[in-house]
Amino acid sequence: MNAEKLTITLKLEEGPMTFEVIDFAHDDEHSCKFEVFLEDKFVAGLEPDRQGYLNICRNPGTIKEEILYQLAEKIEALNL
Repeated sequence: MNAEKLTITLKLEEGPMTFEVIDFAHDDEHSCKFEVFLEDKFVAGLEPDRQGYLNICRNPGTIKEEILYQLAEKIEALNL
């Protein structure tokens, strides 16, 4: 498995949320390029579109979509 781990903290009204993001570069075993974890639990998957913007590809529903979009923007800013 060729994967890179990132830790990203979002500062939200409710307080900070720290996510662990795994980037599965060129990995056909995973349906989403990025898997997102919160407190060691899988909470979402993100996948880039043709323009490179991340979209939600899996969302078990535990995190609000607006928070996931903020997280996607942070990941995009890292030029992954």
